[in-house]
Amino acid sequence: MIYGLLPLLDGWAWRYKEYTGSISIGETVKLDEIQAPGYFVAVSTLLSGSRDAKHVHIHVDIDHPERPFSIDFTPFGLYAFGSVLPIPFGGYVNKWDDANKAYTGSIVPARPVPFAHSFRIKLIAPSGPVEESEALDISYHAALVLIEIFNVERFKESVNRVFRGELT
Repeated sequence: MIYGLLPLLDGWAWRYKEYTGSISIGETVKLDEIQAPGYFVAVSTLLSGSRDAKHVHIHVDIDHPERPFSIDFTPFGLYAFGSVLPIPFGGYVNKWDDANKAYTGSIVPARPVPFAHSFRIKLIAPSGPVEESEALDISYHAALVLIEIFNVERFKESVNRVFRGELT
């Protein structure tokens, strides 16, 4: 419900970021971490350059108001289960190209997911080569969309104004 009122509220902002780099076998790369309340809207990650790219974990930690939870998947795992179309919540594979060694995993919830205190996303490469004969660097390009509540007091005040009918 609050998400639908965002155009009338203060103290929040869209946070869109893109990340590009490479990850080596056995490494973990933290793409982003936010220490504020907000909403998780979407993430999509292209992994390429090695057949082992499909074995990189896309890991999201959400400090949900009711209980914290994580989403963790690999493009390989999703593809094996046939998760190749958007689903209301969870990961899916929208690119699978073994010939060009390129794989995309995405999470696009049907509605934004709230987090109370923090949100973190990281990539975790496999500990050793899985399908390649030697360890090759894996390139990544990721896009993340969040709504950050940067001023909780202003946000609360504006919610109260809206519920009192003071829309100006």
